[in-house]
Amino acid sequence: MSREILIFLIVLAIFSGCITRECPECVCPPCPSNQSHEQLDRIKIIYLIPLNCDDCNLPMLQDIAYELEIKSELYITDAVKRPSALIMKDNRATLAVANSKLNIVTAICEFTGNERACSMRDSINSSNMENCLSKYNISKNSVIFFHTEWCSHCRKMVPWIEKLENETYEFVWIDANDDERMKIVRECLAQILDKRGYVPQFACPANSKLHIGEFRTIDEMRKFAEECRNYSI
Repeated sequence: MSREILIFLIVLAIFSGCITRECPECVCPPCPSNQSHEQLDRIKIIYLIPLNCDDCNLPMLQDIAYELEIKSELYITDAVKRPSALIMKDNRATLAVANSKLNIVTAICEFTGNERACSMRDSINSSNMENCLSKYNISKNSVIFFHTEWCSHCRKMVPWIEKLENETYEFVWIDANDDERMKIVRECLAQILDKRGYVPQFACPANSKLHIGEFRTIDEMRKFAEECRNYSI
């Protein structure tokens, strides 16, 4: 058998093999090139819902996962006192308050860098909040100090806040028992503050960050205020 005939038979065998196998086009699971950016990020959310939760918005939680195209699970548990979201990516995890859409997408954006979540955060935290706060002469780069007079943890924070105010950081004091000041919360800050009334709370309208409870050190509080003051979209 000549060399040319041998080569021809080898080529024919190769083509015949491929034809009989009929190598299929990309089927389930989808080709990596067709996967969304979020799927490649391997982000997952576990929603933790407290027992007898009256103000949990389950449709909102499901909508967020659907809009971001990320996997989610939901568990009812006595391990949390308020709705929470355990956000996981690449063997790392963080726990965030899940009381509003803004808080959840902000946590996803900051922890994972997910572009769609960041875009959604900026869309929610739009100029509407800034315009609302401006009616009360409040800058979006101010730190909101949500407190009560009877709260010992709140009183512990007061000297640090006053010191930072002397350093030109801007704080807005809102007493949860002051009906007039609570108008600001209802009209402008409902998407940021935990509406169940935990105190103290520190919130920054500019970057949508929320800190519930005491700061461990004044430097930690200063860092929060610095990030708020310098943040701009």
